Amino acid sequence: MDNSLSILRNRIKGLGKVAVCFSGGLDSTALLNLSKEALGDNVTAVMVDVPMLSERIRDIALIVASRLDVRLVTAKLEWEDLEGVLENGPDRCYNCKKAMYKAIRKVSNDHNIRWVLNGDVADDDPKERPGMRAAEEEGILSPMRDAGVTKERIKEYVGSLELPLDLVKETCMLMRFPMGMAVTEDDLETVEDIEYGIRSIAEVKQLRVRMDGSRHLRLQTSAEEISKLRDSEEDLSYYLDSIGYTYEIMNVPYQ
Repeated sequence: MDNSLSILRNRIKGLGKVAVCFSGGLDSTALLNLSKEALGDNVTAVMVDVPMLSERIRDIALIVASRLDVRLVTAKLEWEDLEGVLENGPDRCYNCKKAMYKAIRKVSNDHNIRWVLNGDVADDDPKERPGMRAAEEEGILSPMRDAGVTKERIKEYVGSLELPLDLVKETCMLMRFPMGMAVTEDDLETVEDIEYGIRSIAEVKQLRVRMDGSRHLRLQTSAEEISKLRDSEEDLSYYLDSIGYTYEIMNVPYQ
Protein backbone atom coordinates (compact mmCIF):
# COMPACT_ATOMS: atom_id res chain seq x y z
CA MET A 1 0.00 0.00 0.00
CA ASP A 2 1.30 3.46 -0.92
CA ASN A 3 1.52 5.50 2.29
CA SER A 4 3.70 8.25 0.84
CA LEU A 5 1.03 10.92 1.31
CA SER A 6 0.64 10.07 4.99
CA ILE A 7 4.41 10.26 5.44
CA LEU A 8 4.39 13.61 3.64
CA ARG A 9 1.59 15.10 5.77
CA ASN A 10 3.35 14.09 8.98
CA ARG A 11 6.63 15.63 7.85
CA ILE A 12 4.96 18.88 6.83
CA LYS A 13 3.05 18.99 10.10
CA GLY A 14 6.37 18.97 11.93
CA LEU A 15 7.46 22.16 10.15
CA GLY A 16 4.77 24.28 11.81
CA LYS A 17 4.49 27.00 9.16
CA VAL A 18 5.42 26.90 5.48
CA ALA A 19 5.50 28.80 2.20
CA VAL A 20 4.72 26.69 -0.87
CA CYS A 21 6.20 27.49 -4.28
CA PHE A 22 2.99 27.59 -6.28
CA SER A 23 2.38 27.62 -10.03
CA GLY A 24 -1.15 26.25 -10.31
CA GLY A 25 0.13 23.03 -11.91
CA LEU A 26 -0.47 19.48 -10.75
CA ASP A 27 2.49 19.07 -8.44
CA SER A 28 2.33 22.41 -6.65
CA THR A 29 -1.46 22.14 -6.29
CA ALA A 30 -1.10 18.76 -4.62
CA LEU A 31 1.62 20.05 -2.31
CA LEU A 32 -0.40 23.14 -1.43
CA ASN A 33 -3.51 21.19 -0.44
CA LEU A 34 -1.54 18.51 1.41
CA SER A 35 0.22 21.29 3.33
CA LYS A 36 -3.14 22.81 4.21
CA GLU A 37 -4.38 19.44 5.41
CA ALA A 38 -1.33 19.22 7.68
CA LEU A 39 -1.07 22.83 8.87
CA GLY A 40 -4.39 24.58 8.26
CA ASP A 41 -3.97 28.33 7.95
CA ASN A 42 -0.21 28.18 8.57
CA VAL A 43 0.34 27.80 4.82
CA THR A 44 1.07 30.56 2.30
CA ALA A 45 1.18 29.97 -1.44
CA VAL A 46 3.80 32.06 -3.25
CA MET A 47 3.56 32.45 -7.02
CA VAL A 48 6.37 34.10 -8.96
CA ASP A 49 4.92 36.09 -11.86
CA VAL A 50 7.57 35.96 -14.58
CA PRO A 51 7.28 37.45 -18.10
CA MET A 52 7.14 34.01 -19.76
CA LEU A 53 4.17 32.94 -17.66
CA SER A 54 1.13 32.68 -19.91
CA GLU A 55 -2.09 34.45 -19.02
CA ARG A 56 -3.81 31.07 -19.03
CA ILE A 57 -1.51 29.63 -16.36
CA ARG A 58 -1.67 32.82 -14.33
CA ASP A 59 -5.47 32.66 -14.28
CA ILE A 60 -5.47 28.95 -13.38
CA ALA A 61 -3.19 29.59 -10.39
CA LEU A 62 -5.51 32.28 -9.04
CA ILE A 63 -8.57 30.05 -9.45
CA VAL A 64 -6.93 27.05 -7.76
CA ALA A 65 -5.57 29.00 -4.79
CA SER A 66 -8.99 30.55 -4.25
CA ARG A 67 -10.73 27.17 -4.45
CA LEU A 68 -8.27 25.64 -1.96
CA ASP A 69 -8.84 28.68 0.29
CA VAL A 70 -5.14 29.35 0.79
CA ARG A 71 -3.56 32.79 1.03
CA LEU A 72 -1.71 33.59 -2.19
CA VAL A 73 1.16 36.08 -2.38
CA THR A 74 2.61 37.05 -5.75
CA ALA A 75 6.22 38.03 -6.33
CA LYS A 76 6.79 39.74 -9.67
CA LEU A 77 10.02 39.46 -11.65
CA GLU A 78 10.91 41.38 -14.81
CA TRP A 79 13.32 40.42 -17.57
CA GLU A 80 16.11 42.38 -15.90
CA ASP A 81 15.73 40.06 -12.89
CA LEU A 82 16.19 36.98 -15.12
CA GLU A 83 19.69 37.45 -16.48
CA GLY A 84 20.48 35.16 -19.39
CA VAL A 85 17.06 33.53 -19.60
CA LEU A 86 16.04 34.95 -22.99
CA GLU A 87 19.34 33.73 -24.43
CA ASN A 88 17.81 30.29 -23.85
CA GLY A 89 21.13 28.61 -23.17
CA PRO A 90 21.80 25.40 -21.23
CA ASP A 91 21.65 27.28 -17.91
CA ARG A 92 18.27 28.93 -18.61
CA CYS A 93 16.31 26.75 -16.17
CA TYR A 94 18.90 27.04 -13.45
CA ASN A 95 19.12 30.83 -13.80
CA CYS A 96 15.35 31.17 -13.85
CA LYS A 97 14.77 28.91 -10.83
CA LYS A 98 17.55 30.64 -8.93
CA ALA A 99 15.87 34.02 -9.39
CA MET A 100 12.44 32.61 -8.57
CA TYR A 101 13.58 30.87 -5.40
CA LYS A 102 15.32 34.03 -4.23
CA ALA A 103 12.06 35.95 -4.75
CA ILE A 104 10.07 33.32 -2.85
CA ARG A 105 12.62 33.29 -0.06
CA LYS A 106 12.25 37.05 0.29
CA VAL A 107 8.46 36.68 0.61
CA SER A 108 8.87 33.94 3.20
CA ASN A 109 11.29 36.08 5.21
CA ASP A 110 8.92 39.05 5.02
CA HIS A 111 6.15 36.84 6.45
CA ASN A 112 8.40 35.27 9.09
CA ILE A 113 8.18 31.82 7.48
CA ARG A 114 11.28 29.67 7.85
CA TRP A 115 10.44 26.73 5.58
CA VAL A 116 9.88 26.97 1.83
CA LEU A 117 8.61 23.89 -0.02
CA ASN A 118 8.66 23.06 -3.73
CA GLY A 119 6.71 20.48 -5.73
CA ASP A 120 9.51 18.20 -6.95
CA VAL A 121 8.40 14.55 -6.88
CA ALA A 122 10.19 11.24 -6.48
CA ASP A 123 10.45 10.41 -10.17
CA ASP A 124 11.78 13.80 -11.28
CA ASP A 125 15.17 13.25 -12.90
CA PRO A 126 17.86 15.66 -11.62
CA LYS A 127 19.55 15.47 -15.03
CA GLU A 128 16.42 16.98 -16.57
CA ARG A 129 15.71 19.39 -13.71
CA PRO A 130 18.62 21.84 -13.26
CA GLY A 131 16.35 23.83 -10.98
CA MET A 132 16.96 21.20 -8.31
CA ARG A 133 20.48 22.57 -7.85
CA ALA A 134 19.07 26.06 -7.38
CA ALA A 135 16.61 24.71 -4.78
CA GLU A 136 19.43 23.14 -2.78
CA GLU A 137 21.47 26.34 -2.93
CA GLU A 138 18.54 28.42 -1.66
CA GLY A 139 17.57 25.99 1.09
CA ILE A 140 14.24 25.01 -0.51
CA LEU A 141 12.77 21.72 0.73
CA SER A 142 11.34 19.04 -1.59
CA PRO A 143 9.12 17.07 0.80
CA MET A 144 7.18 15.14 -1.86
CA ARG A 145 10.37 13.83 -3.41
CA ASP A 146 11.78 12.93 0.02
CA ALA A 147 8.57 11.10 0.99
CA GLY A 148 8.58 9.06 -2.23
CA VAL A 149 5.47 10.68 -3.76
CA THR A 150 5.29 9.88 -7.49
CA LYS A 151 3.67 11.61 -10.45
CA GLU A 152 0.97 8.94 -10.67
CA ARG A 153 0.10 9.39 -7.00
CA ILE A 154 -0.14 13.14 -7.56
CA LYS A 155 -2.56 12.67 -10.48
CA GLU A 156 -4.78 10.43 -8.35
CA TYR A 157 -4.75 12.85 -5.44
CA VAL A 158 -5.48 15.99 -7.46
CA GLY A 159 -8.24 14.11 -9.29
CA SER A 160 -9.94 13.56 -5.93
CA LEU A 161 -10.06 17.27 -5.07
CA GLU A 162 -13.00 18.13 -7.36
CA LEU A 163 -11.41 21.33 -8.61
CA PRO A 164 -13.44 23.52 -11.00
CA LEU A 165 -10.99 22.83 -13.87
CA ASP A 166 -8.82 19.96 -15.07
CA LEU A 167 -5.18 20.47 -14.23
CA VAL A 168 -2.45 19.07 -16.46
CA LYS A 169 1.32 19.09 -16.46
CA GLU A 170 2.42 22.52 -17.66
CA THR A 171 5.84 23.74 -18.72
CA CYS A 172 7.62 27.05 -19.17
CA MET A 173 6.88 28.79 -22.47
CA LEU A 174 10.61 28.86 -23.23
CA MET A 175 10.47 25.09 -23.68
CA ARG A 176 8.58 25.67 -26.94
CA PHE A 177 11.92 26.72 -28.46
CA PRO A 178 15.12 24.72 -28.99
CA MET A 179 17.77 25.30 -26.38
CA GLY A 180 20.36 27.71 -27.74
CA MET A 181 17.87 29.64 -29.85
CA ALA A 182 17.61 33.18 -28.47
CA VAL A 183 13.99 34.15 -27.82
CA THR A 184 12.28 37.55 -27.82
CA GLU A 185 9.20 38.73 -25.96
CA ASP A 186 7.38 38.80 -29.31
CA ASP A 187 8.26 35.12 -29.83
CA LEU A 188 6.68 34.22 -26.51
CA GLU A 189 3.55 36.22 -27.25
CA THR A 190 3.27 34.60 -30.68
CA VAL A 191 3.46 31.02 -29.39
CA GLU A 192 0.99 31.79 -26.60
CA ASP A 193 -1.48 33.21 -29.13
CA ILE A 194 -1.07 30.22 -31.43
CA GLU A 195 -1.60 27.77 -28.59
CA TYR A 196 -4.74 29.64 -27.59
CA GLY A 197 -6.06 29.33 -31.14
CA ILE A 198 -5.28 25.62 -31.35
CA ARG A 199 -6.81 24.90 -27.95
CA SER A 200 -9.98 26.70 -29.04
CA ILE A 201 -10.23 24.61 -32.22
CA ALA A 202 -9.22 21.15 -30.97
CA GLU A 203 -10.28 21.51 -27.32
CA VAL A 204 -7.10 19.87 -26.03
CA LYS A 205 -5.99 20.34 -22.44
CA GLN A 206 -2.30 19.58 -22.95
CA LEU A 207 -0.46 21.31 -25.75
CA ARG A 208 3.01 22.40 -26.75
CA VAL A 209 3.65 24.18 -30.02
CA ARG A 210 7.29 23.58 -30.91
CA MET A 211 8.85 26.51 -32.78
CA ASP A 212 12.32 26.69 -34.33
CA GLY A 213 12.32 30.06 -36.07
CA SER A 214 10.81 28.70 -39.28
CA ARG A 215 7.18 28.90 -40.36
CA HIS A 216 6.70 25.19 -39.63
CA LEU A 217 5.22 24.17 -36.29
CA ARG A 218 5.25 20.84 -34.50
CA LEU A 219 2.20 20.21 -32.33
CA GLN A 220 2.50 17.97 -29.30
CA THR A 221 -0.22 16.76 -26.95
CA SER A 222 -0.89 13.80 -24.67
CA ALA A 223 -1.46 10.28 -25.97
CA GLU A 224 -5.07 10.58 -24.80
CA GLU A 225 -5.71 13.75 -26.79
CA ILE A 226 -3.78 13.26 -30.01
CA SER A 227 -6.98 12.07 -31.72
CA LYS A 228 -8.52 15.50 -31.00
CA LEU A 229 -5.75 17.16 -32.99
CA ARG A 230 -6.08 14.69 -35.85
CA ASP A 231 -9.87 15.05 -35.94
CA SER A 232 -9.45 18.84 -36.17
CA GLU A 233 -6.82 18.90 -38.92
CA GLU A 234 -9.03 20.60 -41.51
CA ASP A 235 -9.80 23.50 -39.17
CA LEU A 236 -6.22 23.59 -37.84
CA SER A 237 -4.84 23.78 -41.37
CA TYR A 238 -7.19 26.64 -42.23
CA TYR A 239 -6.29 28.56 -39.06
CA LEU A 240 -2.53 28.08 -39.25
CA ASP A 241 -2.41 28.74 -43.00
CA SER A 242 -4.28 32.01 -42.40
CA ILE A 243 -1.47 33.21 -40.12
CA GLY A 244 1.32 31.87 -42.34
CA TYR A 245 2.30 28.55 -40.77
CA THR A 246 2.45 24.91 -41.77
CA TYR A 247 2.40 22.18 -39.13
CA GLU A 248 2.78 18.55 -38.25
CA ILE A 249 1.42 16.56 -35.30
CA MET A 250 4.15 14.88 -33.28
CA ASN A 251 3.74 11.20 -32.38
CA VAL A 252 5.78 11.64 -29.20
CA PRO A 253 3.26 12.27 -26.39
CA TYR A 254 3.53 15.21 -24.02
CA GLN A 255 4.01 13.68 -20.56
